[in-house]
Amino acid sequence: MVEAAARGTGAVTAPGKDVVMNRNVILMGAGASYGSEAVGVRVPPLGAGLFDELCAFSGNLWGALPPPYPDRFRVDFEEAFGQLAADSPSPLSAGFSPTASYPAHLTGPLLRKMAEFFLQFEPTPDSLYSKLAQRIRDSVWPGAVASLNYDLLLQIALERAGLVASPWDKGRHSGVYLPHGCCALLLEPGRIEGQATLVGIGNRIRTPVIFVRDTSVARARLQSEFVPPAMAYYEPSKTAVTAPDFLDTQKSYLSEAVTGADVVLIVGAQVRERDTHIWNPLGGTRATLVYCSPEVNGFREWSRRCRPGRSDVVLDSTFQKKFDEICAHLGIA
Repeated sequence: MVEAAARGTGAVTAPGKDVVMNRNVILMGAGASYGSEAVGVRVPPLGAGLFDELCAFSGNLWGALPPPYPDRFRVDFEEAFGQLAADSPSPLSAGFSPTASYPAHLTGPLLRKMAEFFLQFEPTPDSLYSKLAQRIRDSVWPGAVASLNYDLLLQIALERAGLVASPWDKGRHSGVYLPHGCCALLLEPGRIEGQATLVGIGNRIRTPVIFVRDTSVARARLQSEFVPPAMAYYEPSKTAVTAPDFLDTQKSYLSEAVTGADVVLIVGAQVRERDTHIWNPLGGTRATLVYCSPEVNGFREWSRRCRPGRSDVVLDSTFQKKFDEICAHLGIA
């Protein structure tokens, strides 16, 4: 079992190399994980397909949600989870007045089961994450790496390439900024004991967390414990129940990195301006933004309004097709 403390660093670096301040930042969204493998290799789904995959994985929980939730989740996962939270706050909250029939005690278990779902995925040697990690290693690239995803694909790829967090502590774990947390950030053992129902989105559990790299250990803990991981609910406010202070720190470190960067590469992240912790720093940075996605209209409109006069670069294609160009922009070609 390998458990690394959820502390971290400000740059990804190869062992034995001097650490320097980063001037470039990589920010990965769901489209990066979805497009990271060859056709036929199972990858985490995009938001539009997430609900049905969760139902197949967890038929007695996700698959048992009563109407009208299934239809709502298929239309807009974030909005549906937000509505579910409004309908069924923690039983510890006042004024429980559901707009639909729903058992109030399932919100936390839904998040734990979602985390367990994302623990399934690991990068293959041919994954673009694996190739990116190898180029970072071979170039001794000092930039910052961030992920908006709940999966561990990027973290595992960096680890397999022999990349480690640098000695100077900047609040990250495993070499990656995680403003939305991830499926393997769990409570330090022994912090909370007993059987309580601390599951509502309105609750806050402020306690240290650790990164549990051994997925079998993380899975067993998710199945046996009642506290969700330090992983934001996939709803409009990105609320976190477990270790919200830790995730707030992650957001601040990412903002700092973006603000001081020369180039920020964004792969597969949909523009959602309500995620102000992401898009406000991106809007204000003097860095050149390089945006890669097969759907770029939202970014172009946002860039026109929020970054007038900036020379941002739009790569209107997939991670796979633009991989070499992406690496060239980062200086790791």
